[in-house]
Amino acid sequence: MIAARPSGGLPDGGGEYVNLYWTTGTPDELGRDFRALGARLTEVGRMEPNQYIHTSWRTRTSPGSLQARPEQVLSAEAVVASPVNSGMLLVINDVPDGPQRDAYVRWRQTERVPMILGTGIFNGAVTVVGSDAERQNHVAELFYTDVDDPTSAYVELQKQLADWSKTGRDFPDVNQVRRKLHSSMYTNSIGQYQFYN
Repeated sequence: MIAARPSGGLPDGGGEYVNLYWTTGTPDELGRDFRALGARLTEVGRMEPNQYIHTSWRTRTSPGSLQARPEQVLSAEAVVASPVNSGMLLVINDVPDGPQRDAYVRWRQTERVPMILGTGIFNGAVTVVGSDAERQNHVAELFYTDVDDPTSAYVELQKQLADWSKTGRDFPDVNQVRRKLHSSMYTNSIGQYQFYN
């Protein structure tokens, strides 16, 4: 998907894969569980240091909102785990404190995300906010798609966004309010082991 995306503000080009871990537990419980898992994987030789894998963006996040495409059969909560998903668009914005921050975040949720879902390209969206001190101004949006070719969904969305910008359907002075750190589409790999051949 790299060729289809614009350059972003994350190191190493923003990373080539995304791992998401959803939990209903506390951060301390999640940390304890990951330490236990790491110890078990180390015992069987699956936690060797890898000089080729580098983390570009990592943080604990808190869910902000979930939305589903209009007339979607799935609930917004079910979209994230739906087996019909073919890909996920990840957009990470840095939205620092300022006079327009709250208005921009509200506009994204009440206008921009519904506009994107209204295109029919994506079946649901989740917004998460960084909770780590150095990432607390980071807002990440996960848009899930069920189209056959996720790259085509990404390309089509970029055309829509450019058109909306030209026709005044963008937030006023958007580049003064937020800085886009990353935007790229990812294909599901669970159960599709040809990616590793």
